[in-house]
Amino acid sequence: MNFDKKYLKKTWNENLEQADLIAEYFYDILFHEFEGTEELFNNTEIHFQKMEFQKAITNIINNLDDPDKVETYLKESGIRHICYGIVPKYYKTVESALFKTFEQVFKDCWSQKMKEQWQLFINFILETMKKGALEIRPDLSE
Repeated sequence: MNFDKKYLKKTWNENLEQADLIAEYFYDILFHEFEGTEELFNNTEIHFQKMEFQKAITNIINNLDDPDKVETYLKESGIRHICYGIVPKYYKTVESALFKTFEQVFKDCWSQKMKEQWQLFINFILETMKKGALEIRPDLSE
């Protein structure tokens, strides 16, 4: 983890009111800016999906002091996402949508340091998920 865990937790906790918007913004950005992504969720109850997404981000942030727990959680998430059709080739799209989401949600306090730290955090999440997915399906590499 090459990001500042304390800083991420601090910025997250200081902005919890806006953090509730993360799932809303993420799926709006994903579906409207990246053609074809909405089809990946055709068999999903999107309201439930948004709640799960919000819980996942909160879980990761709250457990940053336990890197083994976070890594296991993210690898398992990468494996689960294969079952949903979300394979590593989509991770760049998700990275872009996530970054735009955090930038929008935290816009009132978005600084260069915040931008850098959240980008590192997003990269960590997706790279760890990808590692989990590729451990069981190496044929899915980009």
